[in-house]
Amino acid sequence: MALPFLLRTVGTVAASNSVAQVAGGFDIRAAGSDIGGRGESFGFQSQFRSGDFDVRARLAALELSDGYAKAGWMARATLDTNSPFAAAFATPSLGGCYFQHRAAVAGAADSAGSLPVNFPYTWLRLQRVGDVFTGLASLDGDTWVRLGSATVVMPGTVYVGFAVTSHDPTNTVTASFRDGQTASGGTVVSNLPLPFEPLGPCSRRTGLVISEIMYHPPKCRV
Repeated sequence: MALPFLLRTVGTVAASNSVAQVAGGFDIRAAGSDIGGRGESFGFQSQFRSGDFDVRARLAALELSDGYAKAGWMARATLDTNSPFAAAFATPSLGGCYFQHRAAVAGAADSAGSLPVNFPYTWLRLQRVGDVFTGLASLDGDTWVRLGSATVVMPGTVYVGFAVTSHDPTNTVTASFRDGQTASGGTVVSNLPLPFEPLGPCSRRTGLVISEIMYHPPKCRV
């Protein structure tokens, strides 16, 4: 059973959270201190969902307001700030995609897994089978990398939806979710070869990265 999505705010934020329904999905503008640790505040465009599920969506864009902003699928027992949850998240840049969960009320949140973001083709997926939750990520919505799994005891009916935090309770960030649907098929692999080299020191000898070269820029006039 799945009911309509509603925008909810978990915790306290100074800015105003909002959502715009657009063709193929939602643009969610939300503030929040963070998701993780032993408590959080964020925007949550969610619905009640009963039983097992397997959902996916494409995160087309996430504003780079802060490197620790995040957005993605979340399943949550309650709207309390320290509720148990499981989520598949993406960050705006180098943090990439990862699985995060809190197994007990007021417990510390744990993270696992990694896959670089590839906007507008960053796909996130969250599965529930009993009390086992699994987060996955993909570059094309067909071949998936398992980010992590955890046993999180939750009620049979939980909040499931799109969580967004700006890592700043006074300023919002916009996340664009598209193509949200029940997942089916696809291939799950343990390692996904990347069609690009992610930004970062990688095999270079220093942390300096030349990520763009402007060829024949216009001459400056004095």
